[in-house]
Amino acid sequence: MQDLPPEDAIGLAEAAKILRVHRSQLVRWIRQGSLNAWRRRDPSAKPGKPGPVGYVVSRSEVEARWERVPNPKAEREEVKRRLREIPTKREASRGYDEAYERLKRRGLV
Repeated sequence: MQDLPPEDAIGLAEAAKILRVHRSQLVRWIRQGSLNAWRRRDPSAKPGKPGPVGYVVSRSEVEARWERVPNPKAEREEVKRRLREIPTKREASRGYDEAYERLKRRGLV
């Protein structure tokens, strides 16, 4: 029994656009066995020499490889915001000095 390509078969060019990689990377994954592919043959080729035209892959398998990458700029902004919330040495010492003065006025120090 021949293994037929899936219903959602797409070419390597379209798969490369989805994953934002070069087609050669897809070919590497195919040769490594980490991406299933089917050879697409030229239907007008002679019966004795059906040369391969390229590969097709399953769209669902390609989309399963797609992983959302967090936005690094948004992460940097979050870190900057958190750093602004941390008091500087001067602000921290000012708070310490104020607390010390209050305790001194009350006669506790």
